[in-house]
Amino acid sequence: MTKAKTPKKAVWRETRRKGVRVLIDPDGNVYYGTPEEVREAALMPRRRDALAQSIEWARHTADKFNYTPDERREYIREKRRDAIHSGNYDAHFGESVHVPSDVYILLKAGARLVCDSFDEFLAEVCSSQLEALLDVAARDTGKREIPLTRYERAALDRLRGNVHK
Repeated sequence: MTKAKTPKKAVWRETRRKGVRVLIDPDGNVYYGTPEEVREAALMPRRRDALAQSIEWARHTADKFNYTPDERREYIREKRRDAIHSGNYDAHFGESVHVPSDVYILLKAGARLVCDSFDEFLAEVCSSQLEALLDVAARDTGKREIPLTRYERAALDRLRGNVHK
């Protein structure tokens, strides 16, 4: 009797190709950690900021830790690959917002007064604030749209499914 083969679960994996470390996504796309790949990944703003800080840290500390230029480049490529990998999940889990604990407690308690759930309350608050921001944008720029950077536009397009990866 032979065992039935179970389909392999698609996973991200890191390996070497021609001596170079690469990241391979479940669809078989290969990432070397280049700036172009990061741009194409349309990372969420928080992820882009974290990557920028990692790269800046690597550049400032390379001398202190006696990195060779090749070691520094590989470290930066590794950080880019990590950002691409982690950024894949950002659209599913969203961004986190940090508020002081006392404000959070008051918001949760206040939400019980007006809504069925805290998430519903936050959605209503954010929606009304976006409307107010659109009004400000219309007054200041003449357009009823919030000015976005190209990276923010790319991230929104990715979230909305307008970008094919």
